[in-house]
Amino acid sequence: MKHLYTLLFLLCAWQSYAALNFTHLSDEFHVSGPKRTAKELQGRVIVVENWGSWCGPCVASLPHMAQLDAKYAKDKRLVIIGAHISRGRNDDYVRELLKKKNCRYSVYERFGIEGAPTSVGVPFAYIYDHKGNCVWNGRPATKEFDAAIEKAVAAAPVFSDAGTSLVTTEAVYHKAIVKKLVVGKNVEAALNQLKALSKRKGDAADEAAALLAECREWAESTEENLQQLCEKLPSKALEEAQLYIKTMPKQAASLKKKLEDLIKQPGTAELLDSRKTLAKLSQVKTNTATARKNLCKVASVQLQKLEALQLPEDHADYKDIKALWEAFIKRLSADD
Repeated sequence: MKHLYTLLFLLCAWQSYAALNFTHLSDEFHVSGPKRTAKELQGRVIVVENWGSWCGPCVASLPHMAQLDAKYAKDKRLVIIGAHISRGRNDDYVRELLKKKNCRYSVYERFGIEGAPTSVGVPFAYIYDHKGNCVWNGRPATKEFDAAIEKAVAAAPVFSDAGTSLVTTEAVYHKAIVKKLVVGKNVEAALNQLKALSKRKGDAADEAAALLAECREWAESTEENLQQLCEKLPSKALEEAQLYIKTMPKQAASLKKKLEDLIKQPGTAELLDSRKTLAKLSQVKTNTATARKNLCKVASVQLQKLEALQLPEDHADYKDIKALWEAFIKRLSADD
């Protein structure tokens, strides 16, 4: 396997996720809801709805958007942004309307993503996956819209990639501590600092409490998602849990025992190895037909190895990784 990866690295360069460019994301265009930054939006599923407060169908769609926001409120993989299109800007009126419709997600005036689909009419929505690809566009408040969001979120990492921050709050008093709140590094000492600071009085204490709350939400959401994966896709749970354990080892202690039991299940260790292999191969950039052909051969061997496990066809974990391999091979073949 070591020689296999060496060969692939010689053939190709690493592929990074597409970096998105945003328009009208500054404070000047902010209307309501949490303020966002370009950095925090990278690597997340982004749902954008173009709408206007003067548009009847747009206003009618707001309750559905609010329901979606509530549904994914604790899931850090998803961000919803309303791109308001005004006819004579009146932020106070728009804010009051959003408040009545219980819309708490971010809304910016004429927010956009460079290269995003466009439409002559509103409401109109589009979805970018965590890799920076537009995966759906059309009318919101439809079953297709909801299904596309669910699919994109399911495909995204359970929690942030290594090196990203656990919090989105822009710190004023505790910038040094925030720098330590990074996924993949033990943050427990920093959390203890925040706990102590939050017990004091004043704005600095309030900020410490807010940062601490965000970290707790991240941990709760991550563990909840991992618990669900443990039941459905054990090997994926084991794959995704590593960063959580590194980030909050004490918090993850209760989950570790369950993960240790999972690895003992028949086929789980082999499925985990298969997932890791696919993850590495999926990051390889193939610029030539020869490189794609070589990678396709490697992937086909890995699929055969997976099938040789002879796990039941209705084995959910096996079906999931097998489908991923088949889609990967199909994509490579289609490029030729």
